Amino acid sequence: MNKITEAFELFKSNIKLFSAIVLTVWLPGALICSYFDFYVFPEWANGNEMSFVKYSNRLSSTIEFIVRPIYVGGLFYGAFQLQEGLTVNYQQVITYAIRKSFKMFWASLTTALIIAGGTLLFIIPGVILALRFTLVEAIVVLEGTSASQARQRSTQLTKGRRWRIAGVTLLSCFIASLTALVVSAAIYIPLGLVGLGENFIVHVVITVLANIISSIPYLVIFLFYWEGADQTQKTPAIKVRRYL
Repeated sequence: MNKITEAFELFKSNIKLFSAIVLTVWLPGALICSYFDFYVFPEWANGNEMSFVKYSNRLSSTIEFIVRPIYVGGLFYGAFQLQEGLTVNYQQVITYAIRKSFKMFWASLTTALIIAGGTLLFIIPGVILALRFTLVEAIVVLEGTSASQARQRSTQLTKGRRWRIAGVTLLSCFIASLTALVVSAAIYIPLGLVGLGENFIVHVVITVLANIISSIPYLVIFLFYWEGADQTQKTPAIKVRRYL
């Protein structure tokens, strides 16, 4: 639980910065998702709840696929600067994240394809590859390496602690999801009692808050990167600072 506690403390201490990073891409994303959920998908689904959920999930997954490199890269970079004891602002974080977004997108895509290939052959190789490559995105963003170099580096940094990283990350995802559910209920239930539960603005707010809370597992992954890079004494922090 130490890594999760540390991630929550890092998030709480810098909630304005991390929230602004997520809002940059997920406020427009939440508006799009809410619009389709309220005014398009009900008609397409024609009363079929499963079809509605399918359409809604496809849209949110597509938006996540497009914007993820920007806000996740921003979270990694902001957390790195803060851990280094440096001053960082929103503009610096977003500028850096945008610069690294295509490289991170390509690394994420190629790594996902490799893992999927391993999974199709046998389940176990896919799991092993996923564990080895947990830190690929953080390495690409913070060290500026290529996708293949990041996979080699991630394999090195995760050696001997892969199951620990996987377990703690999954636990942080569960805690973040549970927290988002509690926050959603705290908003929906009182508003539902006065007939405002199914409201466009409320839907946007809930979606945004859920995505802000969901940033915590990424901070957990960053902290594992930070720990591993510190142990190997090969953290190329100078590469990050050159962009300031």
